Amino acid sequence: MADGKIIKSLSLVGMAESSSNFKNLDDECWTYLNSYKPLTKDWPDKHFITHRQVFNLINGATKFNWKEINSLKDEGCQLISLHKIDTLNADIYPLKEIIEKFNTTYFASTHAYVLAYALHLSTVKEKGKLRLGNFYYSPINLFGWDMTNLSEYMYDRFGMEYWIGIAKGLGIEIWYPKGSGICETYTGYPYAMVETQA
Repeated sequence: MADGKIIKSLSLVGMAESSSNFKNLDDECWTYLNSYKPLTKDWPDKHFITHRQVFNLINGATKFNWKEINSLKDEGCQLISLHKIDTLNADIYPLKEIIEKFNTTYFASTHAYVLAYALHLSTVKEKGKLRLGNFYYSPINLFGWDMTNLSEYMYDRFGMEYWIGIAKGLGIEIWYPKGSGICETYTGYPYAMVETQA
């Protein structure tokens, strides 16, 4: 507690390589999609689903096991879904409230929706101004959010970095693993170009 505010640390655990370094030392741990599977000892406090069922085009297999995901609730995990899914016992993600509070519809990836939810719980809006509430998350630690493969880097990273910028502007500390592509240009140089001597 600082200045009468309650501050909790939060781990957001994804599916990339750095999730193998995850140790649940924070006050809360959230997962999304299938990233709960490696957590054999520490069940997540919240789990997010932003897709309806996904099918493998080659063999028709489903990506999500709704029965298994529903069983997370038995361990005290809150399930939060962007969509109403009949076979999923989840609360609905407060998309409209978050859009209105932050005045944006820019998400672009599951990572962005999860981070936006953490910021939603951490903030209040008064007279059109956004500020940290009496309770907020800091630091927010991003395990397994490496953004180093091509599809993540090209499509997912920008929405997540947008929300990281909002968090940092509010004074929330964000940690991500060394070697990740977060807030980095592809080559490590400005404009993603390597300058050479003429």
